[in-house]
Amino acid sequence: MSLSKKQRKFIRRQSGLMAPEAIAVRLGLRTQEVSDYITSRRPFGDAATGGNTGNQLSIGALIRSRWPVLLFLAVLTGAVFANGLPAGFVSDDIFYLVDNAKNGSLESFQFVLNTPLTAGKAILNFGVYHLFGLNPAAFRTVNILFHMFSVWCLYLILTVTGYTSAALVAAALFAVHPLIVESVTWIGGGGYAQFGFIFLFSLLSYILGTSSGSWRKVSVISYLVMLITSEKSVPLFLIFPLYEFAFGNLKRNWKRLVPYTVLSVFWLFLIFGVFRYGQSRISSLQSNYYMQGGQYYNPLLQIPTAVSWYLQLLFWPDRLSFYHTDLLHGPWDIALRAIITMAAIGAAGYCAIRYRRVFFWLALMPVSLSPSLTPLRIAWVVAERYAYLTVAAIMTAGAIILAPLYAKRFRYGAYLATAAWILALATRTVIRNNDFRTPDALWIATAKTAPSDPKTHNNLGDVYMRRGDINQAIAEFSRAIELNPFYADAYHNRGLSYLKAGKTEEAERDLSEAVRLNPNIWQSKQLLASIQFGRGDYQEALNQISSALTTVPANPDLYANLGLIYLKLEDRDKADAAFDQAIRLDPDNTQIRSYIDKVRQENSQTP
Repeated sequence: MSLSKKQRKFIRRQSGLMAPEAIAVRLGLRTQEVSDYITSRRPFGDAATGGNTGNQLSIGALIRSRWPVLLFLAVLTGAVFANGLPAGFVSDDIFYLVDNAKNGSLESFQFVLNTPLTAGKAILNFGVYHLFGLNPAAFRTVNILFHMFSVWCLYLILTVTGYTSAALVAAALFAVHPLIVESVTWIGGGGYAQFGFIFLFSLLSYILGTSSGSWRKVSVISYLVMLITSEKSVPLFLIFPLYEFAFGNLKRNWKRLVPYTVLSVFWLFLIFGVFRYGQSRISSLQSNYYMQGGQYYNPLLQIPTAVSWYLQLLFWPDRLSFYHTDLLHGPWDIALRAIITMAAIGAAGYCAIRYRRVFFWLALMPVSLSPSLTPLRIAWVVAERYAYLTVAAIMTAGAIILAPLYAKRFRYGAYLATAAWILALATRTVIRNNDFRTPDALWIATAKTAPSDPKTHNNLGDVYMRRGDINQAIAEFSRAIELNPFYADAYHNRGLSYLKAGKTEEAERDLSEAVRLNPNIWQSKQLLASIQFGRGDYQEALNQISSALTTVPANPDLYANLGLIYLKLEDRDKADAAFDQAIRLDPDNTQIRSYIDKVRQENSQTP
């Protein structure tokens, strides 16, 4: 039976939204007739439906046929993120890269071994440092390239699976969306763009592997690389059975899913069984970031809050922030966010029944966000970097749903509206890039969107300190302490501010409180030692420096301080030993060497 013109037109419009079985029922045809027509319109056989025509899918042929579009997407991505390239190191970049470079850790492969759960990311940073030095533009370029590769992969996946009209729209929206700035422009968030690309490449390889065993091997290897790049990628093994459910044949192809499941289960065992990630992560957030409220979230509040906020930021990205803390505003807001979340779940459930291929992309959102949606407090409720794959997923689902508009008589209006939306998002991204230029720019921008977060005020205090406005810095640190009385870093910073203002008594009080709240803040102990040394209490100064050295035993500055204290205690042998250790730990540090030579000369010591 040959298809009528009307039937062919209906199939073309609905093939991206309806399963072949549903189209066949609607038109009174056999499913095979619909599938054969859909397959005949695809240049790569029926790879999208999980079949095997016996033809090898050629990624080379696909790229050659689509290179103008790929070039356009590359230029679009580069243009949107170009103004972020001159930005410096901010936030975690400073202690993860800058401090590790200063103390020599980044010179050694031990830097990689220290972070086994993100070894792939560490290897990349290790290589960039050895090739380009401590150049923020080099690290940031790597992030942009990974994002560009992700955009390409998304476009190719949609093309191979038959969504040619939606592919460019989805890829362009993903390329420019401002919600991903934290994963691209911020060096510290680059791990999400990195494992996001590796996942999309693994998925593309899996799809190509329906007719090629070699691509299946590439997919599994890529998936393993993804796992060692970020521990947060573990749940993504669920996407492969969801793909078979939506596009292929889960019953027939289940054996292909085994490697992904086995690798993820094994990696999950390493994360929680060997490396004890859960407890160590909770401890880190509580001690280093002063997250309060116990070890668990209330999922009835956490999940609706997170899901609704991500959806809000996806479609109206005005309140972009490094810290998302003011998330709930009373019972009516809680109820509204619960309704939005239930509606989203209902829509996904409806698509699972009627439009499986749309459901596949919708499902990528909760799967990719699942590490931060668990009640275990191992992540923030909302953080923009977590949403990297979510942006790809929702933009793709939206493009598929709206694809029929581009085939109707008002398609020019649809294209114009889409172009305007892409331009608006790109403009917002360019503006957001500017927030990461310097630490000062980042914290001033964050203060506008997270005014009740104590971390915001602590960082603002640092901004005023760098600008020499001691009184305003003290006010900001005091506000941080008011919002979180257990914030040891804020006590340390206020103590340092008091010390610079000549208020020694207030400084000593705050520094002592910082040490009481967090004994690992060795800088507070060093400042306390300087205060006690200044008033002649050398024994107490010795105790403080010795305690600080238990936290950072390879710190040359502390050994230089220790040597000076021993000189005052008239123990010249120990003083010499401490000075020699300081030089041994950092032999190229001319500042420390000059200081030690000067101290020795003043105390009649032989250099």
